[in-house]
Amino acid sequence: MGRRKPGRGPPTCRRARGSLQGINAMGRIGPLEIALLIGLALLLFGAGRIADIGKGIGEGIRNFKKGIRDDEEEDPAKQLPAKPEEKQEDTQKPV
Repeated sequence: MGRRKPGRGPPTCRRARGSLQGINAMGRIGPLEIALLIGLALLLFGAGRIADIGKGIGEGIRNFKKGIRDDEEEDPAKQLPAKPEEKQEDTQKPV
């Protein structure tokens, strides 16, 4: 009574651990989906508007990089000056 058969453990899932088959099927974006997204963007905004958006993004990135570069150049000027050398005190008492 209460004896278990060998090789019988707790019930297991049918899929292997770490398997993401269901998620992978939904998460992939192929060339057809990318083409549809580009076509939809062209219909909504028009070619000229998309060019303006790209130009604005490019200028923003360029200004950001320039700002970072300027900050790096100013950092050495903002550093504190080196500590002055300590004066050596006379260890001899006056006579």
